[in-house]
Amino acid sequence: MQYIYTAVFTPIENGNGFYARIPDLPGCISTGKDLSDAIDQIEDAMNGWLTVAEDEGLDIAKATPQFNLDIPDNAFCSLVRADTLVYRHRFHKNDDRKIKNFPDKYVYPVIFTDYGPGKEIAVEFPDLGVSTSGIDDADALQSARELLGITMLGIEKDKEKAPSPSRLSSLKLEEGETSSLIDIYMPSLRLAHKKND
Repeated sequence: MQYIYTAVFTPIENGNGFYARIPDLPGCISTGKDLSDAIDQIEDAMNGWLTVAEDEGLDIAKATPQFNLDIPDNAFCSLVRADTLVYRHRFHKNDDRKIKNFPDKYVYPVIFTDYGPGKEIAVEFPDLGVSTSGIDDADALQSARELLGITMLGIEKDKEKAPSPSRLSSLKLEEGETSSLIDIYMPSLRLAHKKND
C-alpha cells in the first residue's frame, strides 16, 4: 500500500546532521548525516513502521495537512512517500544479497526512558538484553542504531539465531518510557566490519 506523510527535519544541535520524524506516526524517528541522508533514513523508517502496523492490524492515522502541524521555528517539512508492498519485496525476498541466510535488515523494538532535564535518556532493547544511553533524543536514537548494529554483527559472527522481535503492543511501559522501532541495514555494516578485521 502507498502512503504520503509530512516529515519534519530539525538540525542537530552540534550541526552534525538532521533529526527527522513523522508527526502522524508515533515513534517514527530517524537521523541523517545530512539532509539527503535524513530523507532516505526517515523514508526507510516510515516504510518499516507502516509495514509492522499493517502486519499487527494497528490503526494507521491519516496524514495531517502541513498547515495543521506544529513545526518548530528551526525546522522545516517535506512530503515523503512509502510503499509497503515494494518494501516487503525488497527486504523479504531470497536473493544473492543475503549472506549466509542472514537478512539484510533487522527491526527491533526499543524502550527509551527519560529521567528528566539534565539526565541522559536510557535506551534498552528488551529482546536482545542490551542497553545504552544518549544525552538527548537525537543522540539516544543514534546510540540505539549503533548498538543494534554491533549486537547483530556479534550474533551473526557467533552463528547464533537472532531472537524474534516483540510486538510494540506487547511492551509494558512505565512512566517516562516510550517505545519505538529501530532498524539497521546490515550489508554496509558487514562490509565496514570486514574491512576493519
